[in-house]
Amino acid sequence: MKSFTLPHSILSTISFFNALSYPLTVAEIEEFLMFFTGSTKAMDIITALDLLESRGMVKSADGMYTVPHRTEIIKDRLATYASCEKKYRIARQATRVLACIPFVRMICVVNSLAMNNAHEESDIDFFIVTKKKRIWLTRFLVVALLDVLGKRPRGNMRKNMICTCFFASEDALDFSALQIPPLPDRQLPDLYLAWWASRFVPLYDEGGYAEKMFSVNEWAKGIFPRRRLYRTIQEHRVGLPFFGGWIKRIGEFLVRIMGRASEHLARAIQIRILPKSLRALCNRDTRVVMNDQILKFHVRDMREEIRAKWYNTCKTYDINFF
Repeated sequence: MKSFTLPHSILSTISFFNALSYPLTVAEIEEFLMFFTGSTKAMDIITALDLLESRGMVKSADGMYTVPHRTEIIKDRLATYASCEKKYRIARQATRVLACIPFVRMICVVNSLAMNNAHEESDIDFFIVTKKKRIWLTRFLVVALLDVLGKRPRGNMRKNMICTCFFASEDALDFSALQIPPLPDRQLPDLYLAWWASRFVPLYDEGGYAEKMFSVNEWAKGIFPRRRLYRTIQEHRVGLPFFGGWIKRIGEFLVRIMGRASEHLARAIQIRILPKSLRALCNRDTRVVMNDQILKFHVRDMREEIRAKWYNTCKTYDINFF
């Protein structure tokens, strides 16, 4: 896709986040300008926004911008701030426990909470990086512990539960192969995955995996040229407790003595109890992926829908993509 002019890039960016029901501040627009490779400053963006708003193409309130017919999402975003801070407290508590599990290398908050846009009734999405060749065992231990603690989503019970639908081995952090395919009549990229790989919030990072993951997903820069690694604020970071560290290392030592038997057993158990809904979709596309490097369980994958909403909104602005 070609590089956009600044006004078209701003409209495209606002349209994408509108599909996520997320209004943007000027700073966020500057950071996530889509398909814009030129140089610009915040004042240039403000000037362009003023022009676009005078023409009725965007609306603003409380320092945030969205498309004209979605101004209600500004109030929604303001209302989510308190619930997001509560969810981060719960996420940190869960991370302190899960970080002690053998072979857990990084735990990140992703999706809506990563942008402080999680609603009161929503769950908390975790992305977990594991030691290579230990992904099945690690997921088994994580899910089992969350079950014991009563923190795993079940049915309609999702509020503040910990959703662990995405695990990756430390040697499989490039997600370009997980992109949804472009539409046959237009080469539109996987916008959401590019954003997802650019905006994750590491709560626990044992060995600099956040920087590694960000750098190997450089392909996302073709969509978000100004992307930069999110630096988690100190209050949200979680370290490994002293005794938890000892438990983790002893557990890893014992598993190594057992060789690969524990990994094979954990894999066999999880495949055997896999729900039919997941089994039917397993490895058919990128919604449900199961192998020794990626475990991804997203039956309801919204990426196609988000891309279609973005595309249709952009067309109303007469943005030429090619």
